[in-house]
Amino acid sequence: MTRTKSRSLMQLGEVYRGGALVCESYQCFVLSHVAGASVDITSLGMRQVMLDR
Repeated sequence: MTRTKSRSLMQLGEVYRGGALVCESYQCFVLSHVAGASVDITSLGMRQVMLDR
């Protein structure tokens, strides 16, 4: 499960990079992902992006 989770997270990062969502939220998302918090980041990151919109 962790493999698929990290893979989807990486894909999300690619999508974010390709889109116009390159902002502080994206940086926090990447930093946290690198830190090793995947599940929390998925929920928090997505919520932040939705709120930013």
